Amino acid sequence: MRGWSKGYGRGLWNWLFRFYRISWDTNTVGKGTNQQCPPVFFQAMEMDGNIQGMRKQYRDDCDTFDIKDLVSRDPISQFGSWFQEACKHPDIKEPNAIALATASRSGQPSVRMVLLKGFGKEGFKIFTNLESRKGQELMVNPLCSVCIHWEPLNRSYLVNKFLEVEKKYENEKVIPKPDFWGGYLIKPNIIEFWQGQTTRIHDRLRFRKKEPDEVLNPELMHEGEDGWVIERLSP
Repeated sequence: MRGWSKGYGRGLWNWLFRFYRISWDTNTVGKGTNQQCPPVFFQAMEMDGNIQGMRKQYRDDCDTFDIKDLVSRDPISQFGSWFQEACKHPDIKEPNAIALATASRSGQPSVRMVLLKGFGKEGFKIFTNLESRKGQELMVNPLCSVCIHWEPLNRSYLVNKFLEVEKKYENEKVIPKPDFWGGYLIKPNIIEFWQGQTTRIHDRLRFRKKEPDEVLNPELMHEGEDGWVIERLSP
């Protein structure tokens, strides 16, 4: 059993992942339809259901999220408003649970759930075992992505794919901690807010840092606070 968990089990999942990836790349299943996964993958996983009809009603068709609906044109303040709503929702048990994606020096990605421990103008704070995979990857490749999904609110907050982990965040030691335990301050340069819609034409507002000497197109871009630019993205 030990060999299965450490060897064969891992090999099986690697095989399934490659099988899924190859099937997706080499088959034309799903073109022109809403089908998300090729049937051969479901056969490999011993599934036989069609999930293209799996969708739920999100919000009223008239309940949209646009520039005028922003609480603030500063993305951190806007996040704080959404975060407070999530904290008050009875069906959201851990509103600070976030998916943190990192990559190795060669670009091999990995993702896991961690807890957000603070946020503010300077960025987002997380703590971890510095010797873990995420800690080692952040050490050699200080680019990461964070995603938070509050399903009962049909909202996602994406700290986009190009983030710089600028420095370790040293917290005051309230209790003794091992030397390999530390924190990171994640400084965003792209932030996206996603609001699900029943029409599937989801609302997406992206904040990004303004480029030097950039002239904004008022039909496509809006001036934010503290050097941020706001853009509405396609669903």
